[in-house]
Amino acid sequence: HLDFRKCIINWDSDETFFFLDPPYYGVKGPMYRFGFSESDHQDLAEMLRATRGRWLLTYGDHPHIRSLYRGYLTRKVGSYAYAERMSRREGLRQRGIVKHLLIMNYKPPKAVRKTPLKTFKPITLFDLDIKMATEDLE
Repeated sequence: HLDFRKCIINWDSDETFFFLDPPYYGVKGPMYRFGFSESDHQDLAEMLRATRGRWLLTYGDHPHIRSLYRGYLTRKVGSYAYAERMSRREGLRQRGIVKHLLIMNYKPPKAVRKTPLKTFKPITLFDLDIKMATEDLE
């Protein structure tokens, strides 16, 4: 892993797109191999304010993160996949939705398809029929 500071300094340009998924604020423990300190969260926000390129950032929904990125386009989304992994590791049988923030410094294009995502059944990799999926590729 390259430190985000070096990555942004080395690669920032008008043509660059950064996708960032830092450790979530206030979350510690075995889930993250590399932790993030309070100053890391602050440094990331300051560096992103100064970038020339576009960026999309994912974070857990937390008031401090909303404060750091106030003024940027923010969307709240839910996810089953993360909750599924956490539930399996913790031995829980109940799945729930984990709230995430998508924060960006640009306005994304409108979706071509107008079908709402809630009409699709969420699945995990464990729900896929691998044999069928590989046959479709041939």
